[in-house]
Amino acid sequence: MRMKKSANARGWSDSETVALAQVYRHMSELQAQGKLGRGNGKVSKSSLVKPIAAGQARSVGSIEAKLMNMSAVVESLGDDSSVRMVTGYKPLPNMSRSCREIVSNAFRKG
Repeated sequence: MRMKKSANARGWSDSETVALAQVYRHMSELQAQGKLGRGNGKVSKSSLVKPIAAGQARSVGSIEAKLMNMSAVVESLGDDSSVRMVTGYKPLPNMSRSCREIVSNAFRKG
């Protein structure tokens, strides 16, 4: 089943995608250090996502879907990725070419 875009849906700019890729990298680093999640001294994913959603006038669900797109890129890069997949963001491979290119360039080792 195909989902329809809402009447006010808008595409992602390259700068929004780059900014969110930086947040994904930060989440991945926090996760690797055991500092991402719930509990004392940990940073929750929602505390990082909600301000972005507000700042970009997007829903939390929209931001999280884009983060799942980024997980799909990380998964496709495999050992060539400089970041680990963030737990909880199941890979969602259906994305624009520009998203795939921006995230691949941001996360590829080298």
